[in-house]
Amino acid sequence: MISGKTQICALIGDPVEHTVSPAMHNAAFKKLGLDYLYIAFRVKPEQLVKAIDGLRALDVRGFNITIPHKVAVIPLLDSLDPLAGKIGAVNTVVNNGGHLKGYNTDVEGFLRSLTEKRVEPQNKNVVILGAGGASRAISYVLAQKNARLTILNRKLELDWAENIARLIKKELGVDVTVGELTPRALSPALEKADILVNATSVGMSLAHDKSPVPARLLKS
Repeated sequence: MISGKTQICALIGDPVEHTVSPAMHNAAFKKLGLDYLYIAFRVKPEQLVKAIDGLRALDVRGFNITIPHKVAVIPLLDSLDPLAGKIGAVNTVVNNGGHLKGYNTDVEGFLRSLTEKRVEPQNKNVVILGAGGASRAISYVLAQKNARLTILNRKLELDWAENIARLIKKELGVDVTVGELTPRALSPALEKADILVNATSVGMSLAHDKSPVPARLLKS
C-alpha cells in the first residue's frame, strides 16, 4: 500500500508510452517487500533541466534515463561512475541525499542478452544502427570484446557516430567504421555482418511495426 513513507523511482524519456519498466520494477519491489513505487514520466528535451531539478527536489530515490536524454543528462548530475564517464552516457541515476550519481547498466544488460543466447562477439563483424546513448554503451563494450564495428547513423547526426568512433579509438585503440544509415550503405555492411544491433528509436512506441532495415537485406 502506498503511504507517506513510500519511496519513488522513475523513468524519464520521450517517448515512454511503450515502456514496460514500471511493470517490471513494481513487480520486483513487491516480491522483495520494498515500499517503493516506480512510475514513468514523459520529459521532452527542452524540459530536461527542470525535470532533473524536480526529481532532486522531490527526493526521488533513483531514476532511469532513456531516449533521448542519456548523453544530455550528464552535465546535470553531480558525479559519474567511472564506466559511465568513459562511455559518455547514463541510463541510471541514484539520488543519495540530493547528490545525483550516474551509472550505465546498458553495458551489462546488452552483454547478458548476448551470452544468454550463447553469442560470442569476439572477432565478429558487428553493424550498429544509431549513435545515441545506447549505441555509445553497446559500441564501447563490443570494442572491448574485440569485435569489428561499423556504426551507421542518419546523415544529419553523422557526427554522433564519428564522436563514438573517436572515443573508442582514444580509450581502447580500436578503429571503428562510420557511415550513413541508408539502404545503399546497409547492403554491403550487412553482407559481412555476423551481428546486427538496432540502437535507433525505430521499432519503439508508434513505430513498433517499423524497421530501419529493409526486409530484403535481413538474413538468418
